[in-house]
Amino acid sequence: MQRFIVLLSLAFFSVSAPSQSLPLSQREACEKFSDAVVSLYVGVTVGTGFIVSADGLMLTANHVVRGEDGAYFGVIMVRLPDGSNAFAKPVSPLSAESIGQDYALLRIDTKKTLPFLSLGTVGDVAIGSDATIIGFPFSALSREGKQISTKFCLAASFAASANEPVGVDIANRTPKGVVTSHHSIQVDVVYFQGPSVKGLSGSPIISRDTGKVVGIVSTRLSGIGNSLEELKTQTAQGLGGGVVISGLAPGPAINAILTVMDSQLANGLGSATGIDDPKEALRKEQSKRK
Repeated sequence: MQRFIVLLSLAFFSVSAPSQSLPLSQREACEKFSDAVVSLYVGVTVGTGFIVSADGLMLTANHVVRGEDGAYFGVIMVRLPDGSNAFAKPVSPLSAESIGQDYALLRIDTKKTLPFLSLGTVGDVAIGSDATIIGFPFSALSREGKQISTKFCLAASFAASANEPVGVDIANRTPKGVVTSHHSIQVDVVYFQGPSVKGLSGSPIISRDTGKVVGIVSTRLSGIGNSLEELKTQTAQGLGGGVVISGLAPGPAINAILTVMDSQLANGLGSATGIDDPKEALRKEQSKRK
């Protein structure tokens, strides 16, 4: 299933940090931005989020904090940069836009002044330019087979952009029962070359040209296409298992080849989508705090 990575059209936040020459090197970006990236624990799911205001607003991918029942998880725990834990609550309500564009705005209740990232726009993305992705690749295993929980700072590059519709089905409870409505959300899509594994969902994609967040990691793209994906499924179910050629069973062999091909391609390519709604949610939340 293909999800997307959210691009943020929010230009009104700025970081009150010392000026630094642009573009940033990968090392400079890692040193400058890592402290604002946090890990999330929701149910049995783990993911990444990042702080976007000093008083505790943060963003992540919507699917990280949304359960199978379609609602936000009741408990969202955040591991802050200093190692302490805090609980976050959704600020923006669930909508077709937030689900289709795969973003969620949360608030952490804290009295601390937190490090935060500046948000950019789709216009900050230059095809072929470099990006930095910071997050927790929880699905990765160490050489000893143990889960890796260390924060990673990874390099990527912007590969292409497009404008595409994303279909979203919303289940609504009515007096007559549950009614499903379908929505088509038009979004600006940006494809990037770089890592995308489980746990990195919700990580910020930072343009090194501007030093601003231009996307939220959501998933990797499948590389082999629908027809080969169908063949892969068939071979996994035993297609060709009764035939042996020179001692080789074609079904398992084909499946192994397609699995390796899909994994190699998918691990290198992801996508991103442009959104407008979070700025309204942020403005409303800011007005409440004044």
